[in-house]
Amino acid sequence: MGREDAPPLVKAANWLTHLELDWEAPIWSPLYRDLAATHRLVRYDSRGCGLSDWDAPEISLETFVSDLEAVVDAAGLERFPLLGISQGASVSIEYAARHPERVSHLILFGGYPAGWRHIATPAEVREREAVMVLTEAGWAGPTPHTGASSRAPSCPTRPRTNWTGSTSSSARPPRRATRCASFRPSPSWTSATVSVR
Repeated sequence: MGREDAPPLVKAANWLTHLELDWEAPIWSPLYRDLAATHRLVRYDSRGCGLSDWDAPEISLETFVSDLEAVVDAAGLERFPLLGISQGASVSIEYAARHPERVSHLILFGGYPAGWRHIATPAEVREREAVMVLTEAGWAGPTPHTGASSRAPSCPTRPRTNWTGSTSSSARPPRRATRCASFRPSPSWTSATVSVR
């Protein structure tokens, strides 16, 4: 998105995105519109999400990084700033560690080099696992639980609920969502973080 002659900015994919619906999302649209005003914004849906194949056989750090590699190669980008938000931060860290010559700037927001399971208390693990059960059970219901209230607290309740309901069912089926959410915080990428300069 953005002008073809503008400087590129690559955003690594993260959980629960949809290339088309995100332009109307109260969480993502303001950010994407601002970034696309000054950059050629290159983004994609992660495997099992949005417009990507929902039946991806493997969801792993390796496949997320190889997907990012394929996207930047297809876009013909040699060197670029890389933006990683949430799960995309870990993928961006690993990509930058593997390809330091291609990443001009590494921009990370709301992510982690080591998954929450590595530092969580037993109570925190129980709480997060309960949220995954609620997510799967209420994914396409009248009040879907996707954590949108914590991600868009200033958004009025009705638009936020309408957006999460339509985006949840369009971005990823419930079992895929919880499978990806289960993967998302588990691995540790601390060694890759140390090698990024």
